[in-house]
Amino acid sequence: VCHDLRMISVNTPPVQVAGRSIVDPTAELVAYGQRHHSTIDRYDLSGAGEPDSLTLVEVARTRVIASRISHAEAAWFVEHARSAPWRDVPLDADLASADPADTDGLYDAASRLYEHFRATAPSGISTAKLHKVLHLKRPALFPILDSHLLAVYRDMATVAAGHYVERRARRMYWAAVREDLLRDENQRALAIARATLSAWSTSDASGDARVRAMASLTDLR
Repeated sequence: VCHDLRMISVNTPPVQVAGRSIVDPTAELVAYGQRHHSTIDRYDLSGAGEPDSLTLVEVARTRVIASRISHAEAAWFVEHARSAPWRDVPLDADLASADPADTDGLYDAASRLYEHFRATAPSGISTAKLHKVLHLKRPALFPILDSHLLAVYRDMATVAAGHYVERRARRMYWAAVREDLLRDENQRALAIARATLSAWSTSDASGDARVRAMASLTDLR
């Protein structure tokens, strides 16, 4: 079945991201898949590797999404990963299931894994670098919080922190992203977008594969 962007606009409901409406989410995904297919191939679709370890090759994969992780920083990640609490966080852990209101649940386990790296990170290893590496290992749990997404979600993260005052946090970015994941309208729109991407067909076979690959990514991604 052939599709074009006009059909996508009609059939795919909008997606809400940090209070902003993405009117044509499938069209946006198609465009991303066509422009950044190497990112999808090398970063997203090469697998999460062993669930309880991290390799230099895996860290190097983050450079395709501009992590700018140096060789010395990559070595630090690998060394520090050896003592990380990976087993507390299942490979298929999903941010949608990480309720900040749960005491010592998945949210806290994810926080401990993140803090294992953040607390002793050397100068130069930023929030973005940490999230790009951890997303690779737990792709449905850790959002890729680069400088752009931090800016987009800043206000919503402040609002989310107000929902969980017991956390005593100024901003809660994961919670803000999670609220978008849990929106009924977003779940419906993503399901439609995923089905459309899975069936994508044009006259360009390589373009088809790039677009269809988007359907296998997590809702979080």
